[in-house]
Amino acid sequence: MSVTGEQPAIPATGHPYQFTADGPGRWRLSGEVDVAVSDQFATSLARAVGAAGAAAAGADGYAISMDELRFIDLSGLRALAAAATTAGVRVELHGVPAVFWRYWYLAGFSEAVTSVYPVS
Repeated sequence: MSVTGEQPAIPATGHPYQFTADGPGRWRLSGEVDVAVSDQFATSLARAVGAAGAAAAGADGYAISMDELRFIDLSGLRALAAAATTAGVRVELHGVPAVFWRYWYLAGFSEAVTSVYPVS
């Protein structure tokens, strides 16, 4: 058995993630967000927050449902952190797996981005 250093090909899923509106200041994130799509995700998220404006955030801020999110890497976490910081209001993340919060904490976002909250 020899090791060539080549990484096995990862099959394309077609649409790695979907980020869709679910009402004023409310969105759904599903699928997978990784380095291959993180720039596109960051742009989509920034546009959504910018288009919604502070008025759409309401008293509770923005909300993102992540019930159908299968995977997110550090680049996706950075995009969420940047959008939350730019929004300047509370950002509630609904249906987020516990492992997400572990990575959020380990990456230092729990202290740097205090406007993001888990909601069951």
